[in-house]
Amino acid sequence: MIINQLQMAAVSYITGLVCAVMYYIMWRIRRWLKTGVVFHFISDFIFWEATAVIYVYIIYRINEGCIRGFALTCLFAGILTVVYISRRGIAAG
Repeated sequence: MIINQLQMAAVSYITGLVCAVMYYIMWRIRRWLKTGVVFHFISDFIFWEATAVIYVYIIYRINEGCIRGFALTCLFAGILTVVYISRRGIAAG
């Protein structure tokens, strides 16, 4: 049982990392293309909806559909890790 929970925490953290990196890449492309506000809204909506569907599927497969607070915390920790690293890189260079 504890192995399953540790696996869920690890997968949640890695999912957060991947989501944040993908969003960062999308953000850089949008800045390069100079798109409008409507495109930003639509692309953000589609991205986060797809991310939510993928994450719910992962929760369903690994944790039998049981959403735990630590899993969401690990997801946000992964996202914040990438945000922190990218902000430091942008500020430094």
